[in-house]
Amino acid sequence: MFDDTTGMSRFGWQMFSHASEATVFTVVTDDGERQIGPDQILARARGDLPLTELVPPFLCRTVEGAVRVLWDEGELEC
Repeated sequence: MFDDTTGMSRFGWQMFSHASEATVFTVVTDDGERQIGPDQILARARGDLPLTELVPPFLCRTVEGAVRVLWDEGELEC
């Protein structure tokens, strides 16, 4: 429903035309390694989000004892 006074819509939608492959991240800790997929930390993966930029810093902050995060095309020292 469109409100003519504010230009705002009560309901909206967003269409995504890009579907990316799910990147699996490996978190290296002092005790070993743990693989984490996007479905384990995201409610709904979106192809327009740069997961390789956003997820590794998040994993460094939230996985106890993380020293490094690895993925197909890179790595991040925590």
